[in-house]
Amino acid sequence: MDWNTMKTAVILCSFISTVLSLPISLDTSCKQEMSNTGSSVVSCTFEFTNRGREGYCLLKRNTPLEGLASPFITVSHDGVPLEYQGIDFYRFPPERHDFVYLSMGESITATVHINDMFTFSSDGIYKIQYTHPLWYFPKNKMGSHIGEIKAIKSILSNEPIYINIKNLQQLSRPVKKELFKDEGVQLEVKGCGMVTLLKGSKKERNSVLTVQKRLCSQLKKTRSTISNSDLYRVWFGEYNEERSNKVREIFQNIIDGLSSHGITYDLNGDRCTPAVPAYTLTNVPSTVYLCPVFHQFVTTMDCTNIGISSKESIILHKLSQVFGSTQNYNVYGQDNNKELAVTSPEAAVTHSDSYECYYCHSYGHFDHMIYM
Repeated sequence: MDWNTMKTAVILCSFISTVLSLPISLDTSCKQEMSNTGSSVVSCTFEFTNRGREGYCLLKRNTPLEGLASPFITVSHDGVPLEYQGIDFYRFPPERHDFVYLSMGESITATVHINDMFTFSSDGIYKIQYTHPLWYFPKNKMGSHIGEIKAIKSILSNEPIYINIKNLQQLSRPVKKELFKDEGVQLEVKGCGMVTLLKGSKKERNSVLTVQKRLCSQLKKTRSTISNSDLYRVWFGEYNEERSNKVREIFQNIIDGLSSHGITYDLNGDRCTPAVPAYTLTNVPSTVYLCPVFHQFVTTMDCTNIGISSKESIILHKLSQVFGSTQNYNVYGQDNNKELAVTSPEAAVTHSDSYECYYCHSYGHFDHMIYM
């Protein structure tokens, strides 16, 4: 079958959804089309437009403007959601280059192939909806220090779009990364399962192993501190039984996951950037990828320097995602995480940073530092 015949054999289906009530609006369109490789793809285009009366700086993180680097949409078929099969970065607070400036009336567009992060299971109608909040701030605050800016958070109430997938056998799927664990070093941490260390220098491996042993000795102690206490309320908000049980469950899932499945650390991940110390791939279980900045620039080993990311806090953050299915909400730093606990405790108990903060502060000799 030649290219033109294959192209006409695929039924293209494109719908457009527009949100006009916010300063930053979003138009979304999706279609199934043939790629240069002879397989079909689900191509979605997202157009962000400044419809306000002044210029705005839009955070690119967790949007298609940075590519396929986060689950900014949901996809479902017959009411059943498809699992996101992509990357999840550990993030430091955003810098100026993480924003894009849109003047009045200006638009910016990104096109991605969402079949690279979702596996479409059969022919039929699929529902696609943009779900991640947008973060932006007015131009007149652009001169301020980024860390001090209170960005506006807008949850888009846009209508979903629908696409009719045909000829599923031609549709490409997410690529699953293969790991060769027999090429690494495998060690058992007492009471905490197997640790596999791939790549890296001897010094880097020893450092990660030291952190892992420290985590294993502290996790059960941290779980035991969960109660109606100041420590809990600072990071997870108003105490109630349902939310506190959720926190206990997530810490227990980390403990059980390490004991039952072990953990693999790839000490030289191939998706690293200068600003990313670690990441996970949702379709590669029980694995954390570490980056050069983790080894070179994160100088503290443990949580003794409160408020500063450390090797221990970064790994705990990623373990909460690997085994506890926590999420990132574009909330960075201790002050902002405390505010999240007050304003949205339901989000705090599923927020990766909240677990990182709580874990580090759960060391008994830090308690007096928090509440002075």
